Amino acid sequence: MATRRMARRNSLIGNLTDTQRRLQLLESRPSYTRLASQVVTRTNIRPKTISTDQIENLSIKNGLIGTDEVTNRNLSTNSVTTDNITPGNVTTGTIASSAVTADKIQDSAVTTAKIADSAVTTAKIANSAVTTAKIADGNVTTAKIAGSAVTTDRISDGAITTAKLAFAAVTTSKIGAGQVSTDNIGQGQVRTFNIDFANITRQKMAANSVGDIELINGNVTNAKLANGAVTTSKIGDGEVTRAKINFSVISSITAGTAITVGGTDGSPTVGVNYSVLDLRYARTSHNHSGTTGASAHPTYSITTGQPPNQTTIQVHSHDFFAGSTRTIKKDISTYEFDTSKLLKTTLVRFKYLNAYKDLTRNAEWEYGYIAEDFEEVGLEEPLAYNSDGQPNRINYSLIGVLTLELVKEQQNRIEALEKTISEMKKEVMDNG
Repeated sequence: MATRRMARRNSLIGNLTDTQRRLQLLESRPSYTRLASQVVTRTNIRPKTISTDQIENLSIKNGLIGTDEVTNRNLSTNSVTTDNITPGNVTTGTIASSAVTADKIQDSAVTTAKIADSAVTTAKIANSAVTTAKIADGNVTTAKIAGSAVTTDRISDGAITTAKLAFAAVTTSKIGAGQVSTDNIGQGQVRTFNIDFANITRQKMAANSVGDIELINGNVTNAKLANGAVTTSKIGDGEVTRAKINFSVISSITAGTAITVGGTDGSPTVGVNYSVLDLRYARTSHNHSGTTGASAHPTYSITTGQPPNQTTIQVHSHDFFAGSTRTIKKDISTYEFDTSKLLKTTLVRFKYLNAYKDLTRNAEWEYGYIAEDFEEVGLEEPLAYNSDGQPNRINYSLIGVLTLELVKEQQNRIEALEKTISEMKKEVMDNG
């Protein structure tokens, strides 16, 4: 028994000794806290001694890794991201063949400089990708166009200009019926030999197309002139000479049988048939200065032509009264007239121009009204107009007729006022 306990005691003492020796050995070894900075170098670490678990996260910095020390087999799959690659460090040599696919290329990243000459083949061009804007001017030559490739629907309206057509390329068979309009024919391009005989009809001639230079001298004959075609405006001043006037054919004027004209060889005469004239007119009984013949037979002034080529026959008119019997009138009706227009007129004093001296009464001043002033206030009844539609004469006898209506209207107003005053007086007296 004692021997067994002694053996156990000795075993424990041996174990303690061994433990102490191990502790001393451990204490003698270098630890993290006992190592000076940068004491452990690459040569002190055995290969494959440091595992991933022994490396603290983010503890391996750029300065701890030697040049070319990280190889492809040291990198795990997908461990190198875009942020890990310095700009400009992915070179042609680092990109594997066929590694750059379509989805790796940004839109608009492939510029002209990136495309090798002749690299864009027909197969690379999508259908309808080549638009007008992509084709440089003048680069589609005849050789590039396949036979019958240019159809009608390929040509824009108005795209075929004169310069595009070869000489004599447009033949008669190429022009559709009725397709050549006036706008298609250049000025002066239709020559005499292009027009078939007698093909210029009346419908083909534009208004005023035949001018002076188009007419051959002597070809406008009497038969070409329509009745009434030669108006005053067509006759030049002084062009109607005495030789052109045949007085023998003048037998009467619009006054009827009461006044006749005649004469030959440029010496016209005027005759007044008073026996007929008395039916429509009544003569005054007073004498008139400047009359010809008997004093009871005053003259009228009939003027033809324009100054300075005038022929004047004196026949004064204001010594006659117009007949007013119902037997010589028709379409008789009451005429309502704005008499206030008469109040807007202005009496003027004036002298006639030298060319119109025959209209005077040899007096220093004339008195009357201006035709344009009458038109301006709307008093058109006494006016007469020339061929241009401008007022040039006043029927003074009609002014008296219109003024009588004004007098009647004024008289009606006076009577109405007198009646009102009379009633007012009576009312005052009754209330007196």
